[in-house]
Amino acid sequence: MESNDEFHILNLLCNCVIWNSRKQKVNKGIYYVIQNSNRIYNILFTDEELIIDERIKKEFDEQTKKENITEERVITFKINKNEYNYYEAKHDKTGDTFYTRYYDKNRLLSMGTFDLSPQETYDEISSVIYNLERINGIENIIDIDFLKTQVLEDLDKIRHK
Repeated sequence: MESNDEFHILNLLCNCVIWNSRKQKVNKGIYYVIQNSNRIYNILFTDEELIIDERIKKEFDEQTKKENITEERVITFKINKNEYNYYEAKHDKTGDTFYTRYYDKNRLLSMGTFDLSPQETYDEISSVIYNLERINGIENIIDIDFLKTQVLEDLDKIRHK
C-alpha cells in the first residue's frame, strides 16, 4: 500500500475505517478520502457496511477547554441488517483519546455515562450529514437521502416515543 501512496492518502486514513478489529484484518472495500477545509472524511463501502468518519481539527475546544484537538465522529451502517451505530471522541495532539461517547441502534449494551441519548445521536448525525451535503459532488459518492431515511428517520421515531 505504501509504495502506491502517491497522494499521501495513508496519512489521511483513520484506523477505525481501515482496521476491522472483529476480524483482525484490513477492511476490504472502496475507500474515499475527502479534505474539506478543517475536516477530513473517510468513507468506506464494504459488502456488509458503510462507514463514515469525520475528523475536525480544532485549535481550541470550548467544551473541554483544550487546545489542538481532533473531534472525531463515526457513523457505521450495517447494510444487510439495517442497523447502525455512532461513536464520537476527541483526541489531543499526543493522540490520547478522551470524551468518548456511543450509540447503538439495538442498545444491547449500556456504557453508562458514555451512552448517547437518541436525541443527542440524532443531533450529531444530522450535523455530520449536513456537513457532507455541503461538499461539492458528494452525491456521486454517497446517497445522503438513504442515510436520512435509514438512520435519521429511525432515530426520530425513537426520540419521540
